Amino acid sequence: EREQCRDGGFTRIWTRKEAVAKADGAGLGIGLEKLDVTGERAACRGRTYRLAEIDAPQGYIISLAYLE
Repeated sequence: EREQCRDGGFTRIWTRKEAVAKADGAGLGIGLEKLDVTGERAACRGRTYRLAEIDAPQGYIISLAYLE
């Protein structure tokens, strides 16, 4: 995650974490520092979420998280 942030991916990482937090329904208090969103899936509170990006205008990132 730190490596991806160094390469300019902070916003991508943040939007993925936010998408999982919202999909889970627990909000940002789930412990974002422990949430690994660098792959195609993320585990949160015993559930596995699939991660995807949606095409967005230049300069914007839209991330989606949904239960598998």
